[in-house]
This record gives sequence, structure tokens and C-alpha cells, in this order.
Amino acid sequence: VLDINEQPRLIGSQVYRVSELEPERHESPDWIFSETYRYLLTGALLLAGRGSFQVQLVTGLPLEYYRRQREVFKSEVLLNTHTGKIIEEDRQGQSVTVTEAGVIPQGLGVFFSRALKSNGELAGDEWSEGRYAVIDGGGGTFNLATVDQLEMIENAGENRSLEVGGNKIIAHIRRQLLEQHPNRRKSVRAGVIERAVQNRSRLGDKGFEGDLKRAIDQALDLHYQPVITAARSMWRDGSDLDGMVLGGGSCIMFAERLMEDFGDKAMLATDDLDDLVYANALGYHRLGRMQFGG
Repeated sequence: VLDINEQPRLIGSQVYRVSELEPERHESPDWIFSETYRYLLTGALLLAGRGSFQVQLVTGLPLEYYRRQREVFKSEVLLNTHTGKIIEEDRQGQSVTVTEAGVIPQGLGVFFSRALKSNGELAGDEWSEGRYAVIDGGGGTFNLATVDQLEMIENAGENRSLEVGGNKIIAHIRRQLLEQHPNRRKSVRAGVIERAVQNRSRLGDKGFEGDLKRAIDQALDLHYQPVITAARSMWRDGSDLDGMVLGGGSCIMFAERLMEDFGDKAMLATDDLDDLVYANALGYHRLGRMQFGG
């Protein structure tokens, strides 16, 4: 629970997992200027330490918003003092001042989580010299980008954002299951379905399992098609690439298929599959180490 100006809000991924309602999603261009974003940003900053302190940070914006919003986002939202209180027994009110901020296209965090070491140094010369494809699977979109010598190519056809994402896949499955099992709302919560998709775990009573599996398979087949079609149109078979980096929580759903389709060119952004959902954040942190030092 985060309290800003005596207005407490429950935030974080656990809200999504326990809710019996459809999660409220904010995917409009202006959501980064909203109260919702303010709470998420402030909560993240306060969790970075105790008391009041200063930070330097790197974050990302979706490709379609990046060019026109990065400067105003940086100056009006990030480079400020953020205050609030996490409601826990041993915490007092805090303020965190962002002194420097870097904003990059969102999916490039996936690339830098692989190309950079945890201290910000290059993981190898090949990363600064090569040409790489990046696929970042998010909640609302899949971002596809081409990185050449550490720079994203901004030419048309070299980067793309698809209106496909994990939230939409899960919502598709949920609608289908609720039509078949209208009295099983708790069994088809979004968070429960997400775990089932990622783990292929069994849920519910006999009879429900088969419907769940069919709904998952159908949704994944349907939503994978635009991803692989776009990837093929941009990079063909990947023969002119030095590699393809896959990351983001929704990429977990399609990682095996993409690695089959692109062979040894494709690699996960993190060594641990459970960390793949945090690939962008890991990449932002490593890029921050490179840019700001320390």
C-alpha cells in the first residue's frame, strides 16, 4: 500500500494476481502523465532504499510514443522529487529525487540485458560490432527492433510494434472459458490463467482441464501468427543477423516457437526463464551503469 498525500492505493503485481476482476490497463499515449503512473513510479523509487536519497535511472517508452514523448516525459515526470509512504510498520515517509534520467525505446532493455554485464561493461566485442534482432513481448504489445552496433535502426521496416500482448492473450482465454463455465470466475482469474499459460499447469476439476488446454492452445496459435509474420518480413530466416534476443514476460509464451523458427540465432535475454519478465528492467539498469557509472 502506497500513500501519497493521504490517498492510499494498492499497487504491484500481486493486485493483478489476486483480483477476481479484469485488471484495469492503461495503454494510451498519455498514461505516463496520469495519477496511476505516478503511483507506480513513486512506489518503485521508494522501494529502492530507505529514507530520502537521490537516484539516476534509465527507463523506456513504447516505440510508437518514444520519439514524441521522451523529452517531456523526462523533464516533467522523471526529473523531480517523488514523495510518499509505503504503509509498513518500520517505514516513514520518504522522498526520492531523480537527478539524471535516460529514456530509450522500451524493448531495447531486452537487448542490453544480454549485451551488457551487470556492471555496465560489454559482454563481448561482438555486441558492439554486430547486427541483432530484438523481440520484446509485453502486456499490450510485442516490440520488434533491429539493433546495429548498439544503435536501434529507426528506418521504416526495421522496427515495429504489434497490438499483440500477454494481457490480450489471457483476456481471450478468459472470455472463452467464462462462456463455457460462467460459475467458475475464481478459477479463471487473469493471474491464474497467466500461470497456467506459462507453466501449462492443471487447474480445476475434471473436464475443465481439457477446456483450459484447448483455449490456451487456440489463443497461442492465433496470436503467434502476427508475431512470426512480422519477424519473417523484417529478418526473413535471420541469416543476415548475428543473433536474435528474446525477452519480456509474454515472450515466455512464444520463446520455444521462436527458437525453433530461427534456430541457433535466437537466444533468451536472461539465463533464468523466470527472470525473462524482468529483462527490460535488467537492461535499463545495466545501461544506467554504462551511462552514469557506479
